[in-house]
Amino acid sequence: MTRDRWRDDYRAFIERLPSYVSNARLTICGLATCVDAYVRLDGAPALLQADVGTPQAALAKELFRRAGAGIGGEFRMQWPGGGDWIENNLQISSWGLGGTGAQAAQTLAILGAPALMSLENRNERQLSVIHPDVRIAGNAGLVRSGDLPTVKGSKPAHYIFEFTEGMRVGPVIPRRSTRTIVRFADDPLDKDPDFVRESIGAAASAGAGILCGFNELSAEELDEALAETLTLIKAWKDRDLRIVHLELGDYASKQARDIVLKSLGRQITSLGNELLRALRAG
Repeated sequence: MTRDRWRDDYRAFIERLPSYVSNARLTICGLATCVDAYVRLDGAPALLQADVGTPQAALAKELFRRAGAGIGGEFRMQWPGGGDWIENNLQISSWGLGGTGAQAAQTLAILGAPALMSLENRNERQLSVIHPDVRIAGNAGLVRSGDLPTVKGSKPAHYIFEFTEGMRVGPVIPRRSTRTIVRFADDPLDKDPDFVRESIGAAASAGAGILCGFNELSAEELDEALAETLTLIKAWKDRDLRIVHLELGDYASKQARDIVLKSLGRQITSLGNELLRALRAG
C-alpha cells in the first residue's frame, strides 16, 4: 500500500467513525488494570550515574541493552524498592492507564463508544488516569468511572521507559523507537466479582471481550487464574458473545506462555502478541 493510499483510506475511515461509534455495542475489557508511569530514557541521568553493583545500575544495563538492540517488551526485576527509587530520582513525564483491556476501554470511551472495564483497585491515582465515561461494575449495576468514590490504598505502578530512534541514550543510539515496561512485582488479575457478574449479564448484547494480564502472574497464580478465566469465557459464550480477543504480552518464560496458549487457545477468536511484533521490527 502506498503512502497516498494509506492517507486516503485513513481519512475515509475517520469520516465513517461517528457512524461506527453511534452503532457500537458494549466491549467487555479485562482482566488487568494498573497505572503506567512514563519515563524518557534519554532524560534519566540518575541511571547513567548509578554506582556499579547497585540495583539501579543493573536496571540501566538492561534498559540500554534493549535500546541498543531496538527492542522493547516487558520484564520483571527483583527490586522491592525499585518503584520508589524511580519516582524519587527520575522525572515521570506522564501517568497513564495500563493493561491492554483497560486501554481499549479508555480509547472507546474517548471516542464515545460503550466499554465495561474490570477494576479491583480504586484508589485516587488509579481512578485519576481512567476516562470518566468508562463503565465500571458496582453493587447495583454499571457506573461511570468518574462517579466512583476513591478508596485508600495503593498498587505498584508499571514504569515505561521510552526511547527514540537516533536519539542517544547513555552509551547507545537506538535503531528504532519503542519502550520497555518494567515491573518490580508480580501483578495479579483484577479480583472484581461485580465485573464478573455484570459482564456475564451484558454478554448477550455485547460486541466483544478483551482479555490480558496473564504474563504478569506468578507461576503459583497462573493455573487458578486460567481456570477462572475459562469459566468466565464459557459464561460469555453461553450468552452468545462471539468475539474474545487475548493480548498475549511478554512472558518471562516460554513455559508460562505455552500454558496460557494451551489453556485459552481454543476459546479465543483473535490473538495479539506484542513481543513478536517487537522482535520482527528489531
